[in-house]
Amino acid sequence: MNLLTIIIIMKVKLIHLLTDINSVREKSSIQSLSPINELGINYIQHINEIYKGDSYKTIKPIYLGNHGPGHWGLFQSFKKAIEQEFTEDLDGIVICECDCILSVDLGEFVKLINEGLEVCRTHLINYISFGPYGSSDGRIVESKVVEGNSNYGSFFLTDRIIQTHCIMFPRHSREYLLRQLKSGTWDTLDWWINWAFGECTKIAPNRFGILRKVVAYQHEGISLIDNVYKEKY
Repeated sequence: MNLLTIIIIMKVKLIHLLTDINSVREKSSIQSLSPINELGINYIQHINEIYKGDSYKTIKPIYLGNHGPGHWGLFQSFKKAIEQEFTEDLDGIVICECDCILSVDLGEFVKLINEGLEVCRTHLINYISFGPYGSSDGRIVESKVVEGNSNYGSFFLTDRIIQTHCIMFPRHSREYLLRQLKSGTWDTLDWWINWAFGECTKIAPNRFGILRKVVAYQHEGISLIDNVYKEKY
């Protein structure tokens, strides 16, 4: 497909959260995502230092569980990206982690972004994932189908999203998301977003969208979040 023949309808930024741009994982991720700039989506790199320290322990997360400096570092990188880049003129913002790779060509991905934003606008969906909806071994389904009819096109509605390799927020989520980020709360990124747009709103948390067919994966290698080797997921 000729990149120049693709017309972008929506105004979108893709923010790539990076740390070690010379590593194999991040080089592969950059190679997979950065050409999207040629299709009219503004590709922006945020290169962050690895968080080292234990000051995060003084701020209680929302949920009990395994929380480490890597989880804090990702949350702070996400917070900074949203606060700096989610400007009022955007129709949506896509956030990709440093090891995100796509299984479809960028032309198809752009179509899914545009479709996702239209689905969000039409059905008041606050948050979308292009990534997996279960455990890495496929035995646990975390993002169960709440509504899956044809009105949602390539997506289905779910009550929570697990993993944040590649996520998107539409324009109507902007002010609420920024307000929640100023609340002083934190957690692992996926659980925090589920809480921010679900439990704490006192509205049934069924306004999340996720692709029926996963297109964004985590590159295999040592995760910066928990220092554990992970297969492609």
